Amino acid sequence: MKHLLIAALLFCPVARGQVLLLSGGSSSLTPGSGASATLYLPDATIYGAIGYGAGRFQYAASDTFLWQKSIVTVGSKQIGFGFSGVGLGLNVDGISIEHKTKEFDVVLFAGAVGVSGYSTPFMISASNTHGGGGVFISRKFHDGVKLYNLEAVNGGLQTAAMGAQYDYRRTFSATLSAGVVNNAKLLDGSLTYHPWQGLNLYIGRQDYFSPFRATGDDAGVNYTWNQFSVGAALNESNSRAVTVKGESLTGSFREGILQEQVGYYHTSSRTLLNSNSVETINHRYIFSESVSRSNGVTSFSAGGGYTSNRLSVTLQHSIVFLLNGEGYQSVTGVSLSLKLPHDSAVNFQTVTVPTGQTLYTAYGTNYAQIGDAIPGQVVSHQIAGNFVISGICRDKEGPVSGCAVQVGKIIAYSNSQGEWSIRAKKKDAQAVAVLPAVFTTPGDWEIVSSPDSALPGKPLEIVVKRSQNIPVTTKPATDTTAPAETPPASRKNFWKRLWNAALGRG
Repeated sequence: MKHLLIAALLFCPVARGQVLLLSGGSSSLTPGSGASATLYLPDATIYGAIGYGAGRFQYAASDTFLWQKSIVTVGSKQIGFGFSGVGLGLNVDGISIEHKTKEFDVVLFAGAVGVSGYSTPFMISASNTHGGGGVFISRKFHDGVKLYNLEAVNGGLQTAAMGAQYDYRRTFSATLSAGVVNNAKLLDGSLTYHPWQGLNLYIGRQDYFSPFRATGDDAGVNYTWNQFSVGAALNESNSRAVTVKGESLTGSFREGILQEQVGYYHTSSRTLLNSNSVETINHRYIFSESVSRSNGVTSFSAGGGYTSNRLSVTLQHSIVFLLNGEGYQSVTGVSLSLKLPHDSAVNFQTVTVPTGQTLYTAYGTNYAQIGDAIPGQVVSHQIAGNFVISGICRDKEGPVSGCAVQVGKIIAYSNSQGEWSIRAKKKDAQAVAVLPAVFTTPGDWEIVSSPDSALPGKPLEIVVKRSQNIPVTTKPATDTTAPAETPPASRKNFWKRLWNAALGRG
């Protein structure tokens, strides 16, 4: 099946209204290098990847489509489950079916199931030898309660975990997860309480499984009043038979372009004093200076950032409590994003994970409209309307390329000027939905504002925002980068189309 899907990706003829995304890069976060291609069709999303990672050759192919109101993926897929603070990634070479309603979300999966896949922004693959399967169910209630249940088997590994989440307005939130994940015991939970404006109390526990088993516990309080903020926290970690306890006191003040923060951090082995200044000159320039003193040694570091339509670069310093037995440490993070001509971009990030390692990810992307669609348009073969619905997608810096907008059943992607358009058969209003999960430009996107409907001849403005940070967890990775999580339009005869594409018949 996997080889057939790769053939379908390679030999599928160019048709009207396709978007092709190419990605490639290297990473030490999940060590390896590789490349991938994602073909966004009006009625499917086809994905292929090849490279070397996690000490072995990696390859993948998949096809995702909508069938009977369910999202179906055939081929290689990383199924990421996140619930109540738990991140669990299972890799499937087979089939997965997801069905959503307002209250339920049910996912069934079967095939070769494992945890040995590879996941980066530029390549996702699943490499398994054991047969298995499972089900994930979530249930929403109207009073702020959500319940989760995950049951899975892969080879000799068993997973049986349950979770619950409760939110009461903006005052109280609690989560709890417990069970067995891949034969390892799990207990996660958190609680936050806002008794009045500006005051926040929290307590939490997290289990980590990779690269070694570790637990982290924290509790604290912080209070904000006008320009002032103060906080206190207790931290404890247990990893590789080493327990470290720490306490911290922090305070900050903001006035105009200046923000000043001072902190006192203490463990049994060291005391760290830190002062950090940040000057936000305008929406483009930020400068920072940090002075730390520990064990009689004083150190100084500087950083900052610059943001424009084409370039975003930051160098930041922060104090974090690591779970590797070292307690509070000063860490440095670097982020670079550069948009190039012809809808290309390069990205570089470093991140310090809770277990103390500073790792990097570097990758480039390029997407192109192929076929005879008008710029920024993705349309179905059957649609040849005379009424144009168009718009522009932007963030605070300017136009955003690769913005995915669904108008009715048609998905359009914005071009390098942020413009998109589709053709409709009627002048009637069409429902509009922005799909951040399938944006073809790098980053984690959120919707700031978007209309619910559109009429021909009245251009829309969609505003989004992006976080440059890469989500990192030392638990088994939750897949947040798979391009096929948002369903494309339905189709009737998937198997016939796939067979004809593999034979080059179109």
